[in-house]
Amino acid sequence: EHALRREKEHAQVTLASISDGVIRTDSRGRIEFLNPSAEKLIGHKQSQIQGQQLSRFYQVLNVETGEIRPNVVELCLAGRHVVEPTGVSTFARLDGSEVSVRENAAPIFGDDGELLGAVLVITEVTQLHALQQRMTHLATHDPLTGLINRREFEQRLADAIEISTSSHRQFALCYLD
Repeated sequence: EHALRREKEHAQVTLASISDGVIRTDSRGRIEFLNPSAEKLIGHKQSQIQGQQLSRFYQVLNVETGEIRPNVVELCLAGRHVVEPTGVSTFARLDGSEVSVRENAAPIFGDDGELLGAVLVITEVTQLHALQQRMTHLATHDPLTGLINRREFEQRLADAIEISTSSHRQFALCYLD
């Protein structure tokens, strides 16, 4: 009993010290546990939202299209497998601020193979994502004028030619010296 209690304390200390948000749900997607990082990210304490559907408090958008992304925990529970979407998502915090996140969900199985729930890990990547966007912009645009550079112009021209060939769409190119 003492060893079990000590192991539980170690696990709780470990989860509390992780900078990623960790959320555990039951097999129906109801919140069972949030570590402090997840509480800070979502803006709710575990005691406030425990037992409620995760989807009420955590919904992300595709950073490029602005469309709601499927809930990774629901996909994980339905498919009984790890779900790790590619790319970055945007999450609107309770205070209205937005953060960029990467997320993955893994199922939790009992000894008998029964699906007990899922673990969602949320990594905030706001600064990294902003830096990547800045680097991409600098790689494709002239820093002085803000216009696309030659390499980007050639790529866009090649893309337009490919699209016009395959779909019979028309494009116009105007050259000003």
